Amino acid sequence: CRMHLAGEIRNNSSQAMAGIALSCEIVDAAGNSLLVDESGNRVPGVLFSPLLESLAPGEVAPFTYGFDMALGTPADYSVTVAGYQAGSVERANLVVEHINLADDGRGSLTLTGEVLNTGSEWVRINALAGGVLGADSLLLSADWSSSHASMLAPAGDIAGHDRTPFVISFAHPGGTVLTPNVYLDADLTNPPGDFPLSVDSTNAYYDQYGAYHIVGTLTNHSEWRVDTRLVAGLYASDGTVLDALSLGFPVALDPGEMAPF
Repeated sequence: CRMHLAGEIRNNSSQAMAGIALSCEIVDAAGNSLLVDESGNRVPGVLFSPLLESLAPGEVAPFTYGFDMALGTPADYSVTVAGYQAGSVERANLVVEHINLADDGRGSLTLTGEVLNTGSEWVRINALAGGVLGADSLLLSADWSSSHASMLAPAGDIAGHDRTPFVISFAHPGGTVLTPNVYLDADLTNPPGDFPLSVDSTNAYYDQYGAYHIVGTLTNHSEWRVDTRLVAGLYASDGTVLDALSLGFPVALDPGEMAPF
């Protein structure tokens, strides 16, 4: 059986913060630590990081820590800031739309949506996290997402590169009054190099287990060898994001080369 701690950390200073480390201590009724290190040895506490890489003044980042209850039942716990570094941020104007929260019926929730760049400059998403708040607006459960595009074009991009779908899965905290919440760590950035790549979707189907598959090819039309990832989103007719997935290619594409996905 696993227990999950979740909460938020706020930057109350006037300086951007990065490299934030949190310290967690969890004890039973007798005051014995319930935490172990990678070798399975009992330790008084552990260090871990929040789900965003940096925090501008006034910004909030979620954190979560899961642990095995094999050593006993928790009676008390604490999470404190163990360290941080001065950072530098240049925040972007992003909005989150078309959110959907789904219960898989097996102890997990899935949060999906779309991040839209409303500004006139390119944006890099450093980290994206999400979770659910309870009736008292306190964070109950959260996790981070790797299934999203990391670079967003300026608003109105004709190819739709000013937006990206995302998906985040995390433990169901129980209860019925749950409000989804998304946390973004994103900064303005220089325009990327223009590598002409084309995506050709050739088929889409449901398999016997109800999973949806998108099949196609990616072609490198540039003069350079390219490493790349694809991000796909599954949308309802009203624009709600139902699912998303990021796919990395196992090899780089040479000029003129095509690869299936």
